Amino acid sequence: MFLQSYKAASLGMFYPDYVWIVPMFFSENFWRNQTRRRERYTPFTQCTEEALKRIIKGLLVVDYQSRIFRRYFNETTIIGNITMSEFESEILARYKKLKNENVDSLTDSNVIFASLGYDTMWTGAMALHGASQNPSINLSSFTYENDTIRDAIYKSALGVNFTGATNKLKYDGNGDRTFFSYGTLHQHRTSGSDLIRTLIANISLQKQLLFFHGESPSTIFPDGTPVDRKLATITVSLFIVFTCLAVIGIIYALACIAFILGFRKKETIRLTSPLLNATVGVGAIVIFVATILLGVDEGTSNKTSLNVV
Repeated sequence: MFLQSYKAASLGMFYPDYVWIVPMFFSENFWRNQTRRRERYTPFTQCTEEALKRIIKGLLVVDYQSRIFRRYFNETTIIGNITMSEFESEILARYKKLKNENVDSLTDSNVIFASLGYDTMWTGAMALHGASQNPSINLSSFTYENDTIRDAIYKSALGVNFTGATNKLKYDGNGDRTFFSYGTLHQHRTSGSDLIRTLIANISLQKQLLFFHGESPSTIFPDGTPVDRKLATITVSLFIVFTCLAVIGIIYALACIAFILGFRKKETIRLTSPLLNATVGVGAIVIFVATILLGVDEGTSNKTSLNVV
């Protein structure tokens, strides 16, 4: 993806016009040649380090709550009566056996996906167990067309409440997690000749709030807002030409409507459905007016007039 965006330089797909947003699966220096070889980021093998550096400047990175949970609560006991550190040790052992590789640690993506899978399996198991406690439900006769069993499993899943590998799991009536979900937002910023991943915000997904640490929108984007607002405006002279043509069209449509309505009792005019023709004329006027209004933009008008329009 980053390689293709570099090739599309003519589109200006770089910061600050474009800002890429990625999950925290990539390490801080994933764009460096040495890191790419070590961590086997094969999609980037043909990218030069300078090319990727140009793309990654201003990159926003979202850290998931599961990473934060295991980072600060690694001795917390989760469902299955194991701690997070024991969970990671078990995942590492299984990874070594599966891949037949002697590795000392797992990448963040390995642990995150394992954590999500672990909690998903427990959620499903507890949902099925809860539904099986209903004497009117026979899970052995489950089919995807059986709305009764399906609804019973869904309602049981909404009642799930446990601490898993991605933090506490509890759901609302829409199936969304209701427990306080916590994440962080980082940005790759220039520091001398290097790029540094900088923490800029803590995110509360439950309340949809962004808590900045000495930061503000102006520190993320040069003018405080994303600058990817380069409108394809038309020149004033071209706008005048199209406006004149539209006005001529409006005058012509009005003349046609007046002629049709004025002579609507004439037999020849009656045979052409005058009301229908008048309606077509009104539609034409609306299109001509829209042509004029759509030409009013930042290139042909000031902000005050643009707000009025």
